Amino acid sequence: MPEDYTGAACRSTRWLAAPMIILALRCLAPYAHSVDAAQCSEDSIKSVTSDGEIIVMLSGAIFEVMAGDTIDSALWLPISDVMICERAMTLRGKRVPYYELINLDDKEKVGATRLK
Repeated sequence: MPEDYTGAACRSTRWLAAPMIILALRCLAPYAHSVDAAQCSEDSIKSVTSDGEIIVMLSGAIFEVMAGDTIDSALWLPISDVMICERAMTLRGKRVPYYELINLDDKEKVGATRLK
């Protein structure tokens, strides 16, 4: 006979789960990092190093791609259009800037720091 998950025992378990989830979120809140809204602009790729670590834009901006994202950026092609979104997060009370580069042709996103 299949189990019935609509009985009183299951309904009361669901009511107990909601307060526990809220409590867990409140406990984790002090450890969360805040992220500011993005300011974005469009540019195009001039060149990408073969390992995907450095991307040079037509505007002259140079970005160093974060290590975990180079597998994607290594495949990006020159002349691809890119949306560059400037972001900042607070980490241990210090504001840290970073960038999200979104390849509009491939619909892929990488994190980066700006070198120039």
